[in-house]
Amino acid sequence: GMIVRRGRANRSLSLVFLPGLGSTCDGRKARLMDEIGDRHGLTRVLFDYRGHGKVPGVMHRDCTFSGMLADARAAVDVATEASSALLVGSSLGCVFACHLAQERPDDIH
Repeated sequence: GMIVRRGRANRSLSLVFLPGLGSTCDGRKARLMDEIGDRHGLTRVLFDYRGHGKVPGVMHRDCTFSGMLADARAAVDVATEASSALLVGSSLGCVFACHLAQERPDDIH
């Protein structure tokens, strides 16, 4: 699933948290990023990769690099509909953050 929480103050920047393998948008790091973004009035986009959390699938069968990158890309697409995105990655999420930042330098800070 994907959670989008609209920010109150800063409408020019959205925070996207890209979790690591096996992590979910209900995890400790995702909740921390949500709190930090809220404190700064940012829109926050939290999501689960396929086979994680409430998203259907089996993690070890359905998780491919390209599929998880597509999930991360979908979250960035949501974040950049009305603003630029600040990507925060954890573990494997850092790899996806770097890839997306190279792919979309005008949308990502």
